[in-house]
Amino acid sequence: MELPAGLQFVGQPWTVSFNASLEPDVVVTTMHNPPFVLIQRLANGTFLYDGYLVQLWELIAAELGLRYRIEPLLSGGFGSVGENGTWSGMVGELAYGRADVAVTAIYLRQDRASVIDYLDSVAVARSYSTFYVRAGKDEGLPPVTAELFGSLLQPLHGSVWWAVLVSLLVLALVLRIALFFGLSDRVQRTTNISSRSAGRKRESSGELTQGPVVDMGLGSCLLFSFTSFVGQGWPDLPLGTPARLVAASCWALRTIIYTSYTANLISHMVVHSVALPIRSLKEFAEQPGWRLAIQPGHAILNDWRRSRDPYGRELYRRSVTRQGFIEINFKGDSVFELVQPKVMTFVNFDKVVFALGPEVCHLVPIPGLTVKSKDLFMGISKRRPALRRAINDILLKMKETGMLAELKARWIKSKDEMCVMKSEYQQMSLGDMFVVLIILPVAMVACAGICLIEWGWFRFSQSGMYSKIIGKMSDSLLAVAFLKSRRTEIRGK
Repeated sequence: MELPAGLQFVGQPWTVSFNASLEPDVVVTTMHNPPFVLIQRLANGTFLYDGYLVQLWELIAAELGLRYRIEPLLSGGFGSVGENGTWSGMVGELAYGRADVAVTAIYLRQDRASVIDYLDSVAVARSYSTFYVRAGKDEGLPPVTAELFGSLLQPLHGSVWWAVLVSLLVLALVLRIALFFGLSDRVQRTTNISSRSAGRKRESSGELTQGPVVDMGLGSCLLFSFTSFVGQGWPDLPLGTPARLVAASCWALRTIIYTSYTANLISHMVVHSVALPIRSLKEFAEQPGWRLAIQPGHAILNDWRRSRDPYGRELYRRSVTRQGFIEINFKGDSVFELVQPKVMTFVNFDKVVFALGPEVCHLVPIPGLTVKSKDLFMGISKRRPALRRAINDILLKMKETGMLAELKARWIKSKDEMCVMKSEYQQMSLGDMFVVLIILPVAMVACAGICLIEWGWFRFSQSGMYSKIIGKMSDSLLAVAFLKSRRTEIRGK
């Protein structure tokens, strides 16, 4: 027999112990909730129904021979409990006897389970509800802060930079020890000659100057290890094997760190990174102009109302007062408000994929706020236990035969199927390069400041006041030394 949605039952009829003729007509409540339920109101006031769960319900009703009528719910949403303890939405329709079955996909929660039952033999879908915002970043110049300059260190983890610093200190110390104890080692260097003629004369005579390695102090060793790390040569090259081994280690360290740093820096230019305007509920609440979007009667509203987190309670307050709030109804062009800037959406992503199409690729989840995925079920009144058992049996058999999975695949698409990652190079903005470009003017300002300090110190050292201060300090030191010597003489006597 051919059934709605173009599916067919194959093989022997399913045996379900249910006599529909003995049961009253079934009242079905549902609401517009694509791709699960699509409701279109015609000019004559009637409604057309379609969608994944509508077609699933038609299959179930055809198999059980049910007589039913659908009563669309135009307001109230899924159902949440109010301040006075009453239930709204489709949960309220089932709880207060106005409907028998809710053709929808809702969470199985203990508070709802106290007033309604679920068709829980098979989950009709799985929710991946979380907070989403439109990806994007400010292309302007960032403020000059310590974090801006700290971004130069981001290609490598902080622990790597500490390891590099310790390695440079250790290598400088080992180099100093190798030079100090290698007494036969000498540092060979060519003396700088001011004139070319003198230089040619010294070069032709082969005159070289050699100095003992003890002249190369710890500061020089540290400077040499740093110059090798930044890819510069050494003005003095040690001749001893131990010291040269240290030099080779410095250059090897530089090669490893430099290539890793460069590779990570280039990846910023090649890989498309996702920039988020906000990263927490705190930023959402504190930054002006942000709006919250959520479907009415969502189960998470009950959690926000009782939340200990003040920012969670702020979300519930917005849903009640409608201040900075967007009610998601998936009707017309209103759904495109979800991809506007400064809108944070809490929704099952399968729904926005169906409603927005390719526009959904602009939405990204806020990391750290992801809600654990949960199974979704249809609801049923507690007054229809026999009908509940029969529908549960049908759902289980549909799952076993693969019919449920085939029907679901027709309506529910993933974001990966719609959004293709771009592979072209990412163009770097002025804001990306600002921290690099600002290094030169900052260095010039620092250089000017140091020059002023040195000039001031030079002027001060040439003044009479400097001589007086030095003289007084010398007199004080001599007086202290004289007193110590006299004290020693007195003790000796």
